[in-house]
Amino acid sequence: KNNNKSYHYDGFCATLSDETVLNVNAPFTVRIKMPEKNIHFNDLLKGEFEYKPFDVDAFVILLHDKTPAHNYASSVDDMLYNISTIIEKEEYLCNTPKQIHIRQSLGYNKEINYIHLPTISNAKMGEHENTNSVKWLIAEGFLPVAIANYLVLLGNTTPTEIFTLEDAISWFSVDNISKSPVAFDMDTLRLINKKHLEEIENMRLSKLLGFADEAIGQLGKLYLEEASTLKEIQSKVDAIFSNKKSINEFEKEFNLLKQCLSNAPFFEEFDDFTAYAMQQTHLKEEILYPPLRYILTGEHNGPNLSDIYPLIKNYLGEIIK
Repeated sequence: KNNNKSYHYDGFCATLSDETVLNVNAPFTVRIKMPEKNIHFNDLLKGEFEYKPFDVDAFVILLHDKTPAHNYASSVDDMLYNISTIIEKEEYLCNTPKQIHIRQSLGYNKEINYIHLPTISNAKMGEHENTNSVKWLIAEGFLPVAIANYLVLLGNTTPTEIFTLEDAISWFSVDNISKSPVAFDMDTLRLINKKHLEEIENMRLSKLLGFADEAIGQLGKLYLEEASTLKEIQSKVDAIFSNKKSINEFEKEFNLLKQCLSNAPFFEEFDDFTAYAMQQTHLKEEILYPPLRYILTGEHNGPNLSDIYPLIKNYLGEIIK
């Protein structure tokens, strides 16, 4: 390690006599002998590879606690399940000749195809641990279809930028995968996720937000101007249904308007709703709108209230509380 050289087994224990081995009461590992000839294989993406016996080495297949080593366990698993193609990260390329050597030593001659995908750089998506996983992305509000879309798009030549997994199956080809490292871009993923949120059915989006009303799905889409994940849309909807407290900026107007709206009749149209509020509170339109927006949405900015009102009018009793 200090000389920046890869480790190779020196074969010390291989020369010990049976008597010496049996008389030593110490933990031990099991190694597979170095192959006698070169290991060849074809990577469907990167082409032909050849490893000399010394490069493969005599490596451990059983640990001192009798646990199978990774390469041994993987090789046996591939044989038992009759695997035809293995797709893995480029960094595991060095394991491939070892697994081929294990299978050949066990008399397994069926050829297995390999595809070693290029490295994804900038894969850390957040500040905390485990933020480079699909599970984390889903928890952050990215749709599975958008994640699949982006991962297929990443380092791949595709006929279109936005597609479903079913679409990709119809035209996907290994030949179109980049052989060079690719960079993960969160902004691109957010854009793709927003596009899929725009296309999602209103009822399905509503259910993802905890409702079963197409109007809530439409409401969520109104916020796609500023939001690009389900989690961000959820925070907007939660704010609408939150318990709003008066703030110093317009405390008097807020309390007056909230009292008025708590006792207001139902209005189908937004203009009639605001006309009633102005009549009852004697607040001018420019004074009315800031506290009205806060009462209805829990925020100071956002989509037009005239667009929001038709979608929340049936929930005003819950919103104005």
